[in-house]
Amino acid sequence: MENLSKEYMMVSGIIKIRNLWMKPAGRGMDIGVHRVINSSRLYWGGLNIKVRDRISMLLLDIATSVLISFFIPTKNVDPLLQPWLDKYMLILKEECPDKGLPLQVTVKFEELKEPSIGLCGKRFTGFTLRVDSLFWLFSDDNAKFNLTAHEFGHCIMGLHHVEDPGNYMFFSYNVLTDEQIEQQVREDMRRTCK
Repeated sequence: MENLSKEYMMVSGIIKIRNLWMKPAGRGMDIGVHRVINSSRLYWGGLNIKVRDRISMLLLDIATSVLISFFIPTKNVDPLLQPWLDKYMLILKEECPDKGLPLQVTVKFEELKEPSIGLCGKRFTGFTLRVDSLFWLFSDDNAKFNLTAHEFGHCIMGLHHVEDPGNYMFFSYNVLTDEQIEQQVREDMRRTCK
């Protein structure tokens, strides 16, 4: 068993579990992970074994697909938003060298309902950041940095809104200079990464 690959052991384990669940009602002989059946039509709980096989394989395929999708790294970032993610990640690398992006990241434009101009949806393996396309179109670089720093603060650092209108994490849009935003981002990162 020690010489077998992890993939083989995982697959054979799934097959063994599947075969335990699919024990036929009738005579049969177990040979390793495969089962030889001495009957042309077998029934299990009134269900034809072929139908049961199909159902179990379908359930196994669904479960495997869902589990595997949690561990496949994906990075889907709109090219217009990439520089802003890079800028935030550069600061993050300086302040929190052990912290990085989660496995699955999506940063995209969308038409959001007012008053929202950016939304972060966190999930177990990553996040989706949605930025209002109309706001972005009519904003200068300072407003874009303010918005992306605020939303990445939610998505990457797990920060919440604050009551101080002079803070980039204030719940409503505010105008701060790039220097103020970067200083506050660095302070939050230092505090959060301890």
